[in-house]
Amino acid sequence: MTFRETHFKEAKKTLRLAWPIMGAQLLWVSMVFVDSIMVGRLGAEALGSIAMAGTINGFFYVFSIGILSSMGPIVSHAFGAVRPDEIGRAVRQGFRVAIVLSVFQILMFQLGDVILRALGQQEALIPVAHEYLQVISWGIPAQVGFVCLRQYTEAIGDSLPSVIVVGIGALLNVILDPILIFGFLGFPRLEVAGAAYATAILSWVMFFTMLFYVTVGRRYQAYGLWKGPWRTDWKMIGEILRIGVPASGSMLSEMTFFGATTLIIGTMTASALASHQIAINAASFLFMIPLGLSFAVSIRIGQTLGAGNRKGAEVVGTNGYILVLLLQSMSAVLFLFFPELIVRVYTNDLSLMDLAVSMLRIAGIFQLVDGLQVVGIGILRGMKDTKVPFLASLFAFWLIGFPLSWYLSFHTTVGAKGCWWGMVVGLSLASALHYFRFRHLHCHSDLRITHHS
Repeated sequence: MTFRETHFKEAKKTLRLAWPIMGAQLLWVSMVFVDSIMVGRLGAEALGSIAMAGTINGFFYVFSIGILSSMGPIVSHAFGAVRPDEIGRAVRQGFRVAIVLSVFQILMFQLGDVILRALGQQEALIPVAHEYLQVISWGIPAQVGFVCLRQYTEAIGDSLPSVIVVGIGALLNVILDPILIFGFLGFPRLEVAGAAYATAILSWVMFFTMLFYVTVGRRYQAYGLWKGPWRTDWKMIGEILRIGVPASGSMLSEMTFFGATTLIIGTMTASALASHQIAINAASFLFMIPLGLSFAVSIRIGQTLGAGNRKGAEVVGTNGYILVLLLQSMSAVLFLFFPELIVRVYTNDLSLMDLAVSMLRIAGIFQLVDGLQVVGIGILRGMKDTKVPFLASLFAFWLIGFPLSWYLSFHTTVGAKGCWWGMVVGLSLASALHYFRFRHLHCHSDLRITHHS
């Protein structure tokens, strides 16, 4: 097989795995979008409350999925090495970690009002936001358990169930939101809490649907998920945490970096903040595409290394960079050449047009480097290398990107656009560091493949 044929064949495998994951990510974000639209009809205070609660919920959700993302490389390595018993053992221990994470999140949400007051949020909005967090906490075990099962199915190359089950959840959300928020069909009018009840209900539906699938599915019988011993395997749990905690740190460092730039712009004018929200919201929605590709590349890297094929892992990684450049180039063209169309999707306020358009044009460059850095970190996660990428992310975002955003915003004539240039520089540096780490591991390391017997 020629070099070109090898890369083309691997690209097809990666894309076949990636498109359902991308679809699932986009559908997941659509649920938040639908919640915002429905609650927005209740007024500005209701929308502010759900945004406030959503920030807390999003932070702890990213914390949990970051840790459980370690299941992907662990299971995919075992799958590539044809070690089915190890797969079942990893998932069983993953459930243990998921239970602990669920309990932690629920406890934090019970203290939601305390956290929001400590963050200096508007007192008038805190009671409703706190109620939202208390209600949604009923669905947290299902959310975290679903993430664990999703890591399991995708890591063995079965990604189609993800988009189907999340699609069921998204459809259920569209049905339940108006019924519970506005009190249709004889149900009580729950307003903001109704959105939380809808999320909790659909989370359990998604969890049990996926659980049923992996229990009765013929291809899953070989992994003995329910047949193996359920005693605590501290060695496997240690592996999950060794990979997962730094991976979670990387996700949170990026998330808080973007959040901090929003706070900087929030000290400026209302129009600057509104323009920023348009640009960051559009960029975040399309970010689900490279994020889905990142998960797929991570899985393919793990499967290939598990099979002992280091050369194949290099092909997967290189293809990941090529594919994300192709996909993100389309987003970049949209942002660079048609920003006015994007702005009009969000608002008809012509006073926002000039600043929002200029931010979206910077976001066109942002799209490219953001895609490169998330695929780079996915490649390294597939190699079970997460500590160095975490440190690289901290350096790029918090020692370079954030100070630059602050300096450009307040000490130059760039103004609010300085935050976007700071984000571009931080993401560019992170993507470069992740790429050099990938090359270093491939060329100068043994890429140790860890198995648990």
